[in-house]
Amino acid sequence: MTGYLDRLPDPDDRFRLFCFHHAGAGASTFAGWARALGPQLAVYPVQLPGREGRVAEPAFTDFGRLVDGVTTALTPWLTGRYALYGHSMGAALAAALARRQVTRGHPPVALLVAAYPDPRTGPPLSVAGLDDREVIELLIRVGGMSEVLRRYPDWAGAAVRLLRADLAALHSQGPTPDRPLPIPIRAYAGSADPLVRATQIAGWAGHTASSFRLRTLPGGHLFHRESGAALHADIVAELGALGAARSSTPGSR
Repeated sequence: MTGYLDRLPDPDDRFRLFCFHHAGAGASTFAGWARALGPQLAVYPVQLPGREGRVAEPAFTDFGRLVDGVTTALTPWLTGRYALYGHSMGAALAAALARRQVTRGHPPVALLVAAYPDPRTGPPLSVAGLDDREVIELLIRVGGMSEVLRRYPDWAGAAVRLLRADLAALHSQGPTPDRPLPIPIRAYAGSADPLVRATQIAGWAGHTASSFRLRTLPGGHLFHRESGAALHADIVAELGALGAARSSTPGSR
């Protein structure tokens, strides 16, 4: 196993959901999702290098190499009925992976994106020009770091370095391809998100030649913590409907 997943997917999974975390975070942000979304969905949080159980590995600072690593690790499991969910930075990564899978002829049933604007507008956050103290205050403001970490400079410094690496990767992306994806996109926004407005997230509609839906939930940039139950219920309902539609299509698996 490469470390991107904490366990091998079960060949008998009926529907897999691969989840990609936000910048500066790790796969633990999806703790509890398997229980909340099951048994309809087999949930697989994706762990990127440089954090949590992979802290000894360098984080990617190049988006292309990041997508390459994820693609290589997950390709054997991107079969049958599966979907991709990405929160903030994870949305950009999930979309890039979806495009590759469409090209390969193994597209996901749907792409789910949260707290990230229309990719044509670029990443919603930059810390260029900010010193570490300013980055820490920013992380606390958006909910990505506890105020307690102010007392632990080593931990806070590690969190800042990881965020800088993730944002460097995001800002290294090339132009977004013009061709819309032939798969449904479901987008989610936080009603009080200080970084991304719902109107910016609505721009994802231009990236699909299929159906699009945007839902706004209570909370800030990390609204999945505050509105987890509502988000989980919506994901189950949407993927249940989309998965049923795909399974009834001749030739689908």
